[in-house]
Amino acid sequence: MTNFAHMDAAPPSAKKSAEVSTASRREDTREPAAASKPTKLVVIATVPETVMSFLVNQVQFLTGEGFEVHTITSPGIENFPGHKELMSVRHEVPMTRAINPFADAVALVKIWRLLRKIRPSIVQTRTPKAGLLGMIAARLAHVPVRIYTVEGLPIISQRPPVRAVLAITEWLSCRLATQVICVSRSVRRFMIANRLCPSGKARTLGSGHLSGVDAERFDPGAHGAADRSRIRNAYGIPGGALVVGYIGRLVPDKGIAELASSWETLRAEFPQAHLFLCGYFEPVHPVARRLAAKLTSDPRIHLTGRWLNDMPAVYAAIDVCVLPTYREGLSTVALETAAMGVPIVATRVPGCVDAIRNGITGLLVEPRDVDALTSAVRRLLQSQELRATLGRAAREFVSRRFSEPTTSRLVLNEYLRLIETPQDRHSTQRQRPSPGVPAHAEMLRRDA
Repeated sequence: MTNFAHMDAAPPSAKKSAEVSTASRREDTREPAAASKPTKLVVIATVPETVMSFLVNQVQFLTGEGFEVHTITSPGIENFPGHKELMSVRHEVPMTRAINPFADAVALVKIWRLLRKIRPSIVQTRTPKAGLLGMIAARLAHVPVRIYTVEGLPIISQRPPVRAVLAITEWLSCRLATQVICVSRSVRRFMIANRLCPSGKARTLGSGHLSGVDAERFDPGAHGAADRSRIRNAYGIPGGALVVGYIGRLVPDKGIAELASSWETLRAEFPQAHLFLCGYFEPVHPVARRLAAKLTSDPRIHLTGRWLNDMPAVYAAIDVCVLPTYREGLSTVALETAAMGVPIVATRVPGCVDAIRNGITGLLVEPRDVDALTSAVRRLLQSQELRATLGRAAREFVSRRFSEPTTSRLVLNEYLRLIETPQDRHSTQRQRPSPGVPAHAEMLRRDA
C-alpha cells in the first residue's frame, strides 16, 4: 500500500524522485477504483422460501459492505411477503427437492451458464439439492471460492438405499467445495464422524447459524396483547386458550405423526388447549392422508396453510412451541421462539442440541418418543411459572450467542478470509468415499 507521507515529502527538484512520485500517484488513482468494484457473491437455494426466511437482512448488510449479491432459486420469490426488501439480483432456475435426474441435469446446465455470465468470486449454496448442483456448476465455472453449507441432515431420517445415495451426494458436495460451513457444531461433528467431510475443511462460525436472530424484531416487549389477539382472532383461536404452536413445513421428517399422537392425549387432558400449526403440507414429502385429514378436521387444530411473514406476532400468540423433528441443522424456529421468550419442547437431534439447553431454556426429548413428547408439553402447560422461567433464560441465551449483527459480521469476515486465502490447498486433501453412514446415537448423546 502506498505511503502518502513519504510521497508528499519527496524533493520536487529530483527528477527521478518526481518520476517515482508521479508513478505512485497514478497507481493511487487506480487503487480506489479497484477497491470500489463490488465483490460478486452468488447464493443458490432450491426454493425461494430459504432466501426470504433467512437472508433478507444479511443481503442488505453485505450490499452495504460492498458486495454485489445474486440469488438463484426456483421461481416464485415474488409471491412471498417482503420480497421487495431483498436487495439481490435475482435469477430463477426451476429446481426440485426430490431427486429427478432429467430436471436436475437441466437445472445444472442453467446454473452453470448463469455462473459463467456473472463470474462471481464466491458461490455459496443453501439446502442439499442446490448444494450439489451449485457445487458442480461452480467447479465447472472455475469459481475460486465455493462454499457448501450444511444446514440440515436429511440423511439421518432416511433408510437404505436412499441413505447411501445421500451419503454419496454429501461427500461429493464437500469434495467439490473449497470450504464447508456447518450451521451448528453438532452438525459439524456428524459430518466429520461419518467421514462425509474432512475436519480441516469443515467450519462452524461462532456458535452457529448463518443469519442469526434479530432480537429487536423478535422482542416480546414489542409484541404483546394486541398481536396475540390479532393472530388468534385471524385463525379462530379463543383468547383464553392455552396454545401449543408448531412452526414449519408439515412433512414426515418434522415428526408430525408423533405430534398428532401426542395431541390426542393432550387435548383430552387440557380442554382449554388448542394446537396452532403455522405451516403447510408439502406435496413432495406428503404425510399420510389419514393423518392430514385428522389434522384438518379437528376444531381445536388451527392451520395457516401458508408461509407467514409476521412471525413475531405468531410467537406472541402461542404459549408453548413444539418441534418433534427427526433432524435439524440449527433450528431457526428454536432460536426465534427463544428470542420471543416462548418455551420450547424439541427433540435431541443435531441442531436442536445447539439451540436449546435442556431444562434451562427449553426441554429436549428423544425423537419419535410420543410419551416423552407428551410429558414435556404437559409440564409446560401445567406451569405458567416454568414457562416464564424457561422463556426468560431462552431469550438471554439466544441474544448473547446468536444475534443477527454478530452472525452477519462473522459471515462477512469468513468471505474476506476466503477471498484472500488461496483455495487450491483444499483440492489436495485426500477424501475417501464413505462405505456407509454409521449410527449416530452415541454422538447425539455426547451433544446433549
